[in-house]
Formats: sequence, structure tokens, C-alpha cells
Amino acid sequence: MSTAGRGDRGRPASPLTRPPSVVELGTLEQPDRGNPSFIRDGGMSGPVGGKLLWLFGDAISPHFGLVDNSAALGPSLPVSAAADLTRTDEQTDADGNPVPFIPMTAAEQNPPEGDRFALWAGNRIVPTADGSGDAWVFFHQLQIPWDFDSHPWWTSAGIARIHAPDARHRYPYVTRDNPVACNPTCLFTAQVDPHQFNGTAIVDDGYLYLTHAGSNPPYGRPLFATRADFSALDRLLTEGDGPGDTETAAQIKALFRYWNGGPGADPASWVDDMTQAASMVGFEEAWGGHHSISWNAYLSSYIAVYLDWDRKLKIRTAPTYVGPWSAPMELYDTASACTDNGTLNLYSGWDHPDLATANGRSIVVSYYCGNSVGSSVPAQVHLLRATFPEPHRLSKNKEK
Repeated sequence: MSTAGRGDRGRPASPLTRPPSVVELGTLEQPDRGNPSFIRDGGMSGPVGGKLLWLFGDAISPHFGLVDNSAALGPSLPVSAAADLTRTDEQTDADGNPVPFIPMTAAEQNPPEGDRFALWAGNRIVPTADGSGDAWVFFHQLQIPWDFDSHPWWTSAGIARIHAPDARHRYPYVTRDNPVACNPTCLFTAQVDPHQFNGTAIVDDGYLYLTHAGSNPPYGRPLFATRADFSALDRLLTEGDGPGDTETAAQIKALFRYWNGGPGADPASWVDDMTQAASMVGFEEAWGGHHSISWNAYLSSYIAVYLDWDRKLKIRTAPTYVGPWSAPMELYDTASACTDNGTLNLYSGWDHPDLATANGRSIVVSYYCGNSVGSSVPAQVHLLRATFPEPHRLSKNKEK
């Protein structure tokens, strides 16, 4: 969702002084509902063809094995406060099982022995500039060893086009025919680039912004940011000569500038050398590096939502996409909805600005609650609604 005119302007931060009220909305509908062993993580989202599109990572079930990346349509946009946000409409195969959404190339379908490829979307998609209802999805191409540790998870980042439903397609579908769709050329590659940006995409003041969660062992995941002129990016993606157009691929990559730690509103803080990228202060506590950043009109501020190491949802505010960020405030303790004696996987905490109501006073946040073998907790994407106090109280801190 574009927030043109509200972005990187260095206006005062607006930290909340009182926590929002939170209501659990339930879990997203999914195929194989009668199977307690069904596992599907993710819960990324964005607008396509007038509806919200949910995107997922791995889907695992004894009935169908592993399906890499799938998708489901959600509510029509804009939503009302009374809408049931857990309902989905999903394309499935003849047996009712989920189907892959981002198609794999022949090379990805035939990985080196002992490995598999996975295509995982970033947590937000953005509409194309032509008003067609299509969207750009920023995805990771991962080469993962089946034993998980025989080599690093080699990660690259690409861009693909999501097409809105049409006369021949009931559901949205994806094509990888632009120059940086990892077919085979990616936008950022593990072999060349220190960062593979694909997270929390937004278009603001004419720029596309993306993040990447780095790695600071043992658990730290510092966040880095990049931006590019969205109009120029959209044009090159649309008018390029397809996957083999390496010249246009280089032009696309050259559009990106990397935040070097300076004031977010200062163009000089965005440089063309990725090795000069600086991490945002205070975000190493984001569990797994999963996070979201979006503009909130009600707070007149950017908000960041994430799960911390204690697996509590936190929220911060800032005047620009890169900060300076307020101290974290607890949004929700997931223990109330995600408790089990087994080992739980809890991650993918982020907000969904397209589902916000009352001008952003009420936001919708999702998180994934997984399980161990034999766990009684279903492995599902949970939704909750957080409503900010009225009137909200804003701090007087200025950007530094």
C-alpha cells in the first residue's frame, strides 16, 4: 500500500504510552482441516485484484508430504471491522491438497543430491504501478540441505509478478519472466551480495523499501534496509526482455541504494555500496529476524511489529522507515494461545496494513504457532486485532 507523502520526512516519533487492547481472531482456514498433523507456516500478505492474498511457506502433511509455498485469497478490500478475516479461498489439487504458488524452474525442480530448493515470499507484496490489480512479490530462493546443516542455507532474492484473476484464471497466478526473477538471474545472490533484501516491502514517497535480516551468531538478526525509485523499477521489470536480459537486470540492481546509518530523511544516508549498509539499532531481538514495518496513519508514524526472544509480540514506532525507533512495547504474550508441553516453533510475527481499520487505529497482526511431533497445539497462522487507545499519547522526541 502506497503511503506517498507520509514517509521519509523526519517527523517526530510517536511512541505509544499505553498498550493497545488485543483480541484473538482465530486461525487462518487451511486445507486438510481434519488432520491435526497439518503444518503450514508463513502468513505473508498484500492486495491482488481487490482482495487480500495470503502467502505461505512450507505446507507439510502425511497426506501429501511437502508443498513448497502456497497461497489463499482472503477478504475483499477494504475490509470492515466486522469481516471474518480467517476465511480463505484456496486453489487445491484434485485431492484437496495445497498447490505451489510461485512456480519452480527446471533447475529448482532438480537440485543437487541431498538438497532442495524453496521459494519463500517476503512478508509483504506491493501493487504494480499500472493499476491492473497485479502485484510484485519479493521472494527468497533458498538451497537447503535436507539434513539442515551440511552446508549453509544459500539464499538469493528475486522479484516475480502476481497476476490478478482474469477470464481464464479463477485464482491469482505467478510468472517469473522478468530479468531478476531467479530464472536464472536473481536480484541479490548469496555468492555475491552480503544482503538479500526481500522483507517488509512498502512504497512510500516514490521509493520501494525492503529489509534484510542478517546474522550475528548465535541468535542476533540485525536488520538492514534498501530503497529504489519505484517507478523506474516497475518500468524495467515490465519492459525488460525477459529472464535472459542481463543488461536490464544490472540496471535494476543499480537502482537500489543502501542505508548507511545516517538520518533516514537525508538522501546522503542512502549509498550505492552495499558493503556500507548499517543495521537498525535495537532490532537484534527480533526472533528469527522476522519483522514488519508499515506506515500507520492513526499514529502518524511507522510501526514495527515482531516476536522477541521471549516470544512476545512487540511494537515500536519511528518517524522514518529506518528509525530512530522507540523502545519496544509489549503487544501480546502468545503464551495465552500457543502453549504446549512439547517444543514449539513460534515465529513470523508481523502486521498486515491492508487489514487495518479506523484509519489505522485497529491493526491486524499474525504469528505462526508450530509444534513438535505429538504436540496437541495445531500448527497454524494465528490472527489478532490490536486497537490503540483513544486518544493516543505521543512522545515529543525528535529525530536525531
